[in-house]
Amino acid sequence: MKLLEEYKLEWKKTSCLIMSDGWTDKKRHCICNFLVNSPKRINFFLSSVDISNISKTVDKVFEMLDAIVKRIDEENIIQVVTDNAENYKAEGQLLMEKRKSLFWTSYVAHYIDLILEDFENKLEFYQLTIAKGRRITSYMYSRIIFISMLRHFMKERDLIRSAATRFAIAYLTLGCLNIIKCS
Repeated sequence: MKLLEEYKLEWKKTSCLIMSDGWTDKKRHCICNFLVNSPKRINFFLSSVDISNISKTVDKVFEMLDAIVKRIDEENIIQVVTDNAENYKAEGQLLMEKRKSLFWTSYVAHYIDLILEDFENKLEFYQLTIAKGRRITSYMYSRIIFISMLRHFMKERDLIRSAATRFAIAYLTLGCLNIIKCS
């Protein structure tokens, strides 16, 4: 709390933005992390909240985010950035209606992810290339000796492994495979 008070003094001078990021843990709990971003301190972790019971309720999500804004002091905040889900969009509109000095936006990364998802789902070339990249990395990661050799020759760097939920990861994996091929 003492550190937060020190940062609030800084945010009065530089302003800040609040970022919220939702995710689901292994036990299927919906968790929302709140961070504050400012020019001098990249990210300040503010809190983590289990929103399993309220994640789909616009009013409850709004109340939670509004409490975060109150905690940081509205006059210190210039922007609030949240998830792109419909409930967060509605909550962002409610926040801007209540607090006229704030501007709400959603994460651009989600939109980029959707574009990459469209590439993979609608263009056969991408489907085949990504499928091959996933097979290669799955093969490599299932053989411990091969991974050990890879890390040795790649100077302890690792491949980015494909994940089912983020389409951008597929492109990052292909980029890593290309770097290895060219090395």
